[in-house]
Amino acid sequence: DAGDAPVFFFSGSADELVPAAWTKACYFALKSAGVKTEFYTIADAGHMQAAMDPIALKKACDFLDSELRAELNSDPKKGESQVQSRQSRGNSNADSSCKKS
Repeated sequence: DAGDAPVFFFSGSADELVPAAWTKACYFALKSAGVKTEFYTIADAGHMQAAMDPIALKKACDFLDSELRAELNSDPKKGESQVQSRQSRGNSNADSSCKKS
């Protein structure tokens, strides 16, 4: 529902491991449930090419940064507790590539 963690999807159009149709189905299901979500397609990319695409990674990091900052700015204590709660549930997928310099 709308209270669930925001999700950013990206997929290569030539991905045979995780087909774009599956990723799009997940995206549309979450979107229809009111979850904040975005989807980005990398043209002609397979699974590994998509996973290492610098534009997709930047978009994912920007999405996470925007969503986390919005939570913290709306209510710093609430935002911190939500981030901690998501981390304890294992929903924090940000890696070192998302760290700001």
